[in-house]
Amino acid sequence: SKIFKQEFGISIMSFYREKRMELAKQLIEHYSVSQVCEQMQFGSLCAFSRAFKQKYGITPTEYQRKLD
Repeated sequence: SKIFKQEFGISIMSFYREKRMELAKQLIEHYSVSQVCEQMQFGSLCAFSRAFKQKYGITPTEYQRKLD
């Protein structure tokens, strides 16, 4: 993990979180927020919404509305 952090500048867990949220953002374009939450194996819809908003500055529902 030290080598990974030296190479990429972030921890393995941070990298994993980034990729997970990028995938979630892509899935939201095609599935409901609750389906994406389930597919991404978040513990609750609230936890998913909080993580999404922290990453992108808007909730998953707001993001879906922007797509329409």
